[in-house]
Amino acid sequence: KECSKKKGTRNMLYNTFENNGVSDEKRTIHRKVLCVVGACVLSVMCATSAVFANNKSLVVDTTQQLDVISQPKIELQVSSVPACGGEASLRYYQFMDSATHEEVLAPPGCSISISLKGAHDDDIVLWNHERIWSGIGSTSAWQEKGTLNISNGEQHSALVTFWTPGVYEVSATVDGLGSTSLRLRCVYVRREIRSLSVEERSNYLTALTTLARIDTEEGRKRYGRDYSSLVDFMIRHLAGATAGRFSDYFHDGVGFLSQHIALTNEFEKALQSIDPTVSVPYWDYTMDKIHSMPDDTKTPVLVAANPQLWREPDGFFALRDGAIVPPVVPYAADNNRSAESRKTNAFGYLRAPWNLNPEPGLTRYFREFGFEQSLSDVWPRCSTHADLVRKSSDLKTFLYDVQAAPHGATHISTGGVDGGSTTNDVWKLINGTSLRIVDFKWILVAMWRLGAVTFPTTCNRFDKVECLVQCPRPFNDTKYWNSAYFDNRNVLLLDHGASAVLDATGRAKVVKAICSTNPRFGEQAEASSPRDPSFWPIHPTIDRLWQYKNLLDPGFINKAAWSSLLDNSTSLCIYQTLGSNCFGHHPQDQTAFRTKTYQPKTGIFERSWLNVREVLEAANPRNYRFDYIYDSFSWSHCDVNQFPEPPSFRSRIS
Repeated sequence: KECSKKKGTRNMLYNTFENNGVSDEKRTIHRKVLCVVGACVLSVMCATSAVFANNKSLVVDTTQQLDVISQPKIELQVSSVPACGGEASLRYYQFMDSATHEEVLAPPGCSISISLKGAHDDDIVLWNHERIWSGIGSTSAWQEKGTLNISNGEQHSALVTFWTPGVYEVSATVDGLGSTSLRLRCVYVRREIRSLSVEERSNYLTALTTLARIDTEEGRKRYGRDYSSLVDFMIRHLAGATAGRFSDYFHDGVGFLSQHIALTNEFEKALQSIDPTVSVPYWDYTMDKIHSMPDDTKTPVLVAANPQLWREPDGFFALRDGAIVPPVVPYAADNNRSAESRKTNAFGYLRAPWNLNPEPGLTRYFREFGFEQSLSDVWPRCSTHADLVRKSSDLKTFLYDVQAAPHGATHISTGGVDGGSTTNDVWKLINGTSLRIVDFKWILVAMWRLGAVTFPTTCNRFDKVECLVQCPRPFNDTKYWNSAYFDNRNVLLLDHGASAVLDATGRAKVVKAICSTNPRFGEQAEASSPRDPSFWPIHPTIDRLWQYKNLLDPGFINKAAWSSLLDNSTSLCIYQTLGSNCFGHHPQDQTAFRTKTYQPKTGIFERSWLNVREVLEAANPRNYRFDYIYDSFSWSHCDVNQFPEPPSFRSRIS
């Protein structure tokens, strides 16, 4: 009786009977018969359920019968618009908020096409979306293109775009067929610099130019609190790196990686305050070595072989006649910061005190005292990065080694050094000592740190010739130089072992060269390096190596590793034996730059001051808290055995 009252059932029966010429009287009889049959079927199903409830060991194979009466299966499928930049995957990341869910990658600003499969053309679809969590705490992070539930007049597809990192769920309900849902994770994707699309490249460079042209105060009025100018980043990096003769908050210690991950993250947030689709690319400079550099390659050859990066005016690192960076290095008196934070060279420019560069603009020498030097044993290659990952058996070794050969040589080689009017004489002196230019720099800076030499505090910007390194003794005063420098028990730490290869003659030549030169380092070779656009993609490369190391070695960063690092016998920076407190390198030391990470208590991304340990733990892909991922952990240009495939955590590749 109840069955026959249902409108949907009655209409279905009438339509069926009318098509077969059945009379009204027979239709009524048939309807009652079918209702009785339906009641019987329902009774059998209820009885079967009771049996299962009371006897769970009973197994009945009803697969074939269920297939006959089950409704069509509906599901949501997603495909990214090609402009989203290329392949990337979430499968290598276990996010702190949800480690087990299958999710689809949806980078900010990337339009995602979602289609409903399994429904009939005339089925009515009810679309819905829900913010599980996001970086701003409201659903306004979801922006639709067109109408969410109807795209191009169809009920079965939608085009959606996210602008704020977070996790979102899209669902579709079909009357009579049920509901289905799809979870999407909105995170930024950092890609190799040469793989960026034309649009991605343009967006990044436009945002970078804005940072170079608009100061912090004005920028925050326009773009919000995450904005900081390029000059501001340079000042802060320079101040920390030259905090004292035996103090470098950012380098030469185990805090180096954390400090530069935090620096890059704050820089990235400044870019995103201008354009929310932008992320910082990484520069895998081992590709430059493998593709274009035989062992005797010189730096200018490297530059010429990679026009996509260096060619003016359209290379990624091109200065574009000053368009990317301010044409003049800010003079110290022109900024409003306190005197303590203004670190300058003798010409008053914001450069390290040991850099006697008098040029007002950003400089890249690409040469060493006017000559080309082979990069065969300097430029990082595949084996350099592979050895760091494979041979670093403990946390301290990795954190010390990552800043040297896998990273530092790239800075020095691209920045280069000039000697002004003393160039030829200096080169002739050191050319026969087996020193590389990177070694000469280490010795020069180490002599300054140990007080063996000093640098003038003031030089006339219009008289650039007479501004030289100041040596208290003649170069041939062997007793003084051995005591003040070469025989110092700390010297091999400070100059990274460079002086160990020198005999007595070599020592005399190096001292004479240092005492008769005015070394002019390009920005990339010293502490004002954040001004150079080629600075920023370097550190994501070593961040990526850190993540890869943790994927291969699950226990690499654990309590035991930190306990070992804090052991009293462990030096946290190379200046510790000289009385330095190694500030910036203790696990509990706060980083100098703020990071935006996922906060479990609030469920959103928040800016905060993390310490050295917290930054490294947040960047561990096994319990990940940042709002960016790397496009891959593949080094296809290297030997297949150097970088094995890391384990993945998700079955769905998106």
